[in-house]
Amino acid sequence: MSGIARFEALSAADLRGTARHQFRILGDEAWTRCAPAVRETGLDAELERLAREVTADGTLYVADENLRVVYTNDHWQSFARDNRAPELTALPIGTQLLEGMNGVQRARWTSIYELLLTGQLSHYEEDFICSSPAERRIYRLRSTPVRRADGGTLLVHHTVRIDDRAEEREGMRLRLRALDTDPQQVRREYQQRVLQPQIAIPGFRVTSFLRPLEDVGGDLLWHRAYDDGQTDVVLADVMGHGDEASVHATKMVMMLDSLAAPYRQPQDILASLNRGMLRHRAEHESAFASGIMFRFQRGSSRVRCANFGQGAPIFSRSGETLQDVGLALGIVDTIPVWPEVELDLHEHGARLLAFSDGITEQFNSEGAMYGCERLTRVFQASNDHELETVVPAILADLESFRGAALIKDDQTMLVVELLPEE
Repeated sequence: MSGIARFEALSAADLRGTARHQFRILGDEAWTRCAPAVRETGLDAELERLAREVTADGTLYVADENLRVVYTNDHWQSFARDNRAPELTALPIGTQLLEGMNGVQRARWTSIYELLLTGQLSHYEEDFICSSPAERRIYRLRSTPVRRADGGTLLVHHTVRIDDRAEEREGMRLRLRALDTDPQQVRREYQQRVLQPQIAIPGFRVTSFLRPLEDVGGDLLWHRAYDDGQTDVVLADVMGHGDEASVHATKMVMMLDSLAAPYRQPQDILASLNRGMLRHRAEHESAFASGIMFRFQRGSSRVRCANFGQGAPIFSRSGETLQDVGLALGIVDTIPVWPEVELDLHEHGARLLAFSDGITEQFNSEGAMYGCERLTRVFQASNDHELETVVPAILADLESFRGAALIKDDQTMLVVELLPEE
């Protein structure tokens, strides 16, 4: 059956059901013949509702479940004119979103749309450069599936300019490139950005420990506190040791400084960080990082955790928590879903412990591994002691266990305690 014939056979119910996720690329004639069936689903009222929620500086375009454009807002016209793209000012309703993409780009966006339409991603966003002849501009695209009352789904694409930090980002890119050729700059940046900062989270007590195997290493702790009371914290372990690992750890911290924002979800920050790690590594270089990202909120006991290849945190009451482990960053330029959960400290215990595998995978002279079970016991035994005693107690037990065996990895711990309500 031809593409046109297949499409003509679809009913309005098909558009909301069995035809979902097939992403057919069909001719304009076929779309025109099927358009009345789309209108029968009450699309117009839904689009009017969505359009009212879009800010004045944003563009909005909406696609249906077959990735056909069904709506663009007025600002799309000026956006296209500013980019000297008159062919886009009249973006035809029915244009297929995958049309015009090359093989790699097409495969990537097909994967993204499949995850969105099947509910595996609540949204997806990425930044891109789209400069006009007069100025350099950076946009953020956010794609969100919107479920309709009749069971159908719309894919809402919203763009907004974010280049208020363009100069800062350009400076960051230059510093990242300089790290590949200047070992002394790497050490300076590592000392300043990785070893010196003290983690602080409003509404929580914090103590931490970071010990590289050599003068520099691949473990890192990073945090960013926002004006709205949110704080993002990352504990990560970059592959390798010494100078090479410190380059990537330093790059990660610099990119996090540039990418993090309170309105961005942890998964979105990790997606941008993953792309950045792949883009800014030296030729023929391979490096990946495992870790976990937390988002704390002052005045709330609930903590969001996004996992990228790291063991789950340990809690003072419930111990180890079951959490899916996501793919490490810097491996593939696809759209892995980094598992994100929200955990309540009132339920699991007022304290949590995050750690790198240099702690749990420390061996003793008999070849036994320290492990999560022993770490959990020591951590929970300190529940009634001051927070500042927790890390020294774990290190003392770790040293007793290690005996004469060598330390062979960077070691990092982060302990966070919820402050009692006033």
